[in-house]
Amino acid sequence: MAGIVVRDGNVGRVALTNTGRASVSYEPSIKELKAIAKGVEVLAKMWFALGARRVVSSHRAMAIVDNEEDVPKLIRKIIQDPKNLLLGSAHPQSGNRIGKSPADSVLDSNCRVYGFQNLFVCDASVFPSSVGVNPQISVMTVASIIASRIIRDWDNIYAELPLSKNLGNTCAVVQPMYCSNNNLSKFFVSVKSEFDTDSLVNSSKNQIDDSNWRLDPESLMIYNNLQWKGIYSRDSNIQNTLLLYFGGFWKRFNKNEKDEVVGITHPYEVPVFAKNKATQKEIEGFGKVILLEYLDFPFNQFYDVLKIVDEYTMLGKAFMGTPGREILTFSMSRKYPFEFMTEEDHEYLYSKSKRPSLEYMVGIWSGRLVSDSGWSDNVFRFKYYFDTDDKGRNCLKNDYVFGNILAGAAQVTDLEDHVEMQDATGGLFHDEIRRVNDNILIGKYYSRKSFILDWLPQGLSFLHADSARDSVYLPYILRKVGYESAFRNQLG
Repeated sequence: MAGIVVRDGNVGRVALTNTGRASVSYEPSIKELKAIAKGVEVLAKMWFALGARRVVSSHRAMAIVDNEEDVPKLIRKIIQDPKNLLLGSAHPQSGNRIGKSPADSVLDSNCRVYGFQNLFVCDASVFPSSVGVNPQISVMTVASIIASRIIRDWDNIYAELPLSKNLGNTCAVVQPMYCSNNNLSKFFVSVKSEFDTDSLVNSSKNQIDDSNWRLDPESLMIYNNLQWKGIYSRDSNIQNTLLLYFGGFWKRFNKNEKDEVVGITHPYEVPVFAKNKATQKEIEGFGKVILLEYLDFPFNQFYDVLKIVDEYTMLGKAFMGTPGREILTFSMSRKYPFEFMTEEDHEYLYSKSKRPSLEYMVGIWSGRLVSDSGWSDNVFRFKYYFDTDDKGRNCLKNDYVFGNILAGAAQVTDLEDHVEMQDATGGLFHDEIRRVNDNILIGKYYSRKSFILDWLPQGLSFLHADSARDSVYLPYILRKVGYESAFRNQLG
């Protein structure tokens, strides 16, 4: 066995498909093909000269060469039919190339990623092109040079950079919505709550308004004091996945005439409003906690043990019976990240959002459906671009892919308070879209007035009833994920 190693040029491209998947395209140029062909010719002749009865090649259209006289035929196939040539790759390079401009490069001359203050790359991907040999020594050299520059400039540049207070999508006791069940249980044991039952009390209002709801446009954190939103752990097993998408709940607390803290627990998808009473207790094994006892049958067979982390965050365990069999561990928040938005949050945010300009919408957007219990994964993709209509007028158009199976095009119309999209359904369905910030759009996919409302159960996941219109819609959020590839005639 023998191989041919060829130093290729920058002839590949990585892009995103309409469904958000990675698309890698690579075809060797004629220069590489000639080098491969020459190598195959030398090796094949060598093997026959050494007594080989046949030679196995990596070209699928001519995998077996029975004699030296057929070698020229194999060479022609390599040059003329490269798609059937099987290639392997070693030491990939130039994926994050250094350059003078972010227009054609990822890194500046200090290996710092364009657009970032303190993100560096120091491996073979930084090379402007392939070096053609094992790059180990070159990688070590680049890493040493960049490390020495970072050390040299640390006090004057990097030490002065402000640290971000954003923890990201990581599990922490102050943001337990990203935690697994095991981590939630550990936090529950370790937390010593200094808060009393009065800390549970929510807004006295019965609906969202500016006094009990707000969105921080920078951190994209939602503050909702209408109730405590219950959030299950992030475990990926079947049982928890079903809870995430078909479960979910909220708890709302107030004070009664006896100055007791009482509340309601409501599962989003079920018309149940279980009354409860909160008292402060010292429970062996848990310490100082808030005991939540349910008052009416059959819910009085259950109780919750709560620990308040801070004014926005709570950890809880649910039990059945006395002394009690543990059912689940959960967290509750009245300040939570954007991606934990409920349908009610979505509706209120939509009412406060403004119409986007058509120019702003140009680009590629990834969409997720919003429901009370949990958001969907990224299930659709929009591409907005300017083009001419059948009358030669310039207009904004949309290409969409939904669920990786349904694709089509829509016409975009600029209306007074929103942007509307009409697809090929003849008016049966349409989108209404507004703008949240520079990278986020908020939308509703409406159906025409329909008999569906006569049997639609309240709170059905991802399908929201709009009683004002006697209609239903899918609430969703769009995030901008690209610009250039939104235009036609470009890959991706």
